[in-house]
Amino acid sequence: MKRNIIFFIGFFSLLLFRLFAGGDFVSQEKIISDLKENKAVLIDVREKNEVDAGMIKDASFIALSEIKENPVKAAEKIKQIAGSKKMYFYCRSGGRSGMAISELSSHGIKGENAGGFSRLAKFLKTNQ
Repeated sequence: MKRNIIFFIGFFSLLLFRLFAGGDFVSQEKIISDLKENKAVLIDVREKNEVDAGMIKDASFIALSEIKENPVKAAEKIKQIAGSKKMYFYCRSGGRSGMAISELSSHGIKGENAGGFSRLAKFLKTNQ
C-alpha cells in the first residue's frame, strides 16, 4: 500500500511537471543555432533575486510574477524585445517558463520552453 502511494505521488508529480513545463525542452543544438543566426531571443522569467545571481548572457528579463500581474503589458514588452524572432523562455527548471508560455499564448506570444538556467549555462555564456 505504501509503495503504491509513493508511486502515485511520483507519477502525479511528473505529470504535473510535464504539463506546466510545456512538454519537451528545445534541443541544445536548436537554441545555439537560432541564437548564433540571430533568429531567436532568450527570455528569463525567474524572479529578480534569482537573476541577480546570474543569467544567460544577452537574455532579456521579465519575471513570471510580472507576466501574471499584467499579461497584456508583458506580451507587449516581449513583442518589442523579440520582434519577429523565435522566443525561448527559461527559468530555474523549466516549470515557470512553461507557465509563462501558457499565460502569454492567449496574447499572441508563441514561445518555446528552453528549460532551466543550469541546463542552458552548460552550453551558453552567463554574466555571473
